[in-house]
Formats: sequence, structure tokens, C-alpha cells
Amino acid sequence: MIRRVDGEPLSLDEWHRFVEGAEDLRLQDGLRGTNPVTGETMELGGEFTIWTGHPEVAEVPFMFSGNAVSVSNPEEVALERMRAIATALNARVQGEAGEFYDEPPKRRGWFRRR
Repeated sequence: MIRRVDGEPLSLDEWHRFVEGAEDLRLQDGLRGTNPVTGETMELGGEFTIWTGHPEVAEVPFMFSGNAVSVSNPEEVALERMRAIATALNARVQGEAGEFYDEPPKRRGWFRRR
């Protein structure tokens, strides 16, 4: 989730202003999807922010709740966008267990022993 750990909590008005200024984000009422196992159509109520800039997924839903913005099970590309948003909002990306994702994971180099 994107949240502030120091200072003033993130407000819904501030989040809306940020979304309005971003080309790859839009507000949307509710979500509709198809259960991949049963084929049943599912609907979730509430306000969501949709990220349309993911290179592999058409739409990634973000949800504002409790002075934080969350994404369900974000992978590395979504975490990169979350980090950029957090930086712009003077916030941090924090996992469910309290860990922070302020920087992308360091890639380990491969080498051969001779």
C-alpha cells in the first residue's frame, strides 16, 4: 500500500487531485470481472482508481481506504508505479507485514567460477 508514515496522512481529496493530474490513472465506480474458474460475472462496489499504463495488464485497480492506496497482490511492474506515486506524494510503499518497498530489488549477477 501507498501511505505516509511520517507527517500528515494522505487524504482522499489529495489522492483525487493526484489522479486527475496523471495521464495513466482514472477514477471509476465499481469493478466488474469474470471468475476464471466458474465464468461467473463478479461486481465490486466502491470507488477505484484504474492504472492503464501496465505493459501486460489492461487495467490495474488501486483502492483508497483508510488514508492509504492499495493494490491487490502487486507484482514488480505495479510496485514500480506504486513507488513513483509514493515519491510524488511524499509517502512510502509498505507491505501487509510492515515491510517497505522503497527501492526495486537488487539483481544478483551471475558469474562463473573457473
